[in-house]
Amino acid sequence: MTFLIVVIVVGVATFLIRASGILLIRDPESLHPRVRKGLALVGPAVLAALVGNSLFLDADGWRAFGSWHIGVAAAVAVGIWRRNSGWALLAGAVAYLIAEAAGL
Repeated sequence: MTFLIVVIVVGVATFLIRASGILLIRDPESLHPRVRKGLALVGPAVLAALVGNSLFLDADGWRAFGSWHIGVAAAVAVGIWRRNSGWALLAGAVAYLIAEAAGL
């Protein structure tokens, strides 16, 4: 029963956090351009932090080199080359799967 309560509380809190942005910033054009640019960079910064954490850290320390690193290297290379996140994600996923199949 306590698990269900935790799930409900977290769900409500998540909804309130998401709704607060809409309710507090009704007209995004009224924000200062620096604030808008900063808010636009929050998503990529959070994604980079999550990927970096998953890439380098394991449950008990540093992650050994393996298929994760190969997939990320391929994704970064294609992302820089093509400037397209879709191709970068596809290249990273394919490289990861090939590395996994090869036993790396």
